[in-house]
Amino acid sequence: MKTRFQVKHKVQLAFAAAIAILLIVGAFTYRSMVVSSESNEWVRHTYQVQENLQDVLFAMESAESNARALH
Repeated sequence: MKTRFQVKHKVQLAFAAAIAILLIVGAFTYRSMVVSSESNEWVRHTYQVQENLQDVLFAMESAESNARALH
């Protein structure tokens, strides 16, 4: 009887450990996805800022050229 109980107990512990490992891996995967999504948002923002800066640079160069043409 005692051996059967020990085997059953070991099987239960193994299943519990497997479930715990799956939950931990799932949590790490979820966190990685969140961090990746946030990084993608920052990359998109950076490209928008660069585009806006290019537009400002072009406008300033145009204004400078127009000012030189008038003098």
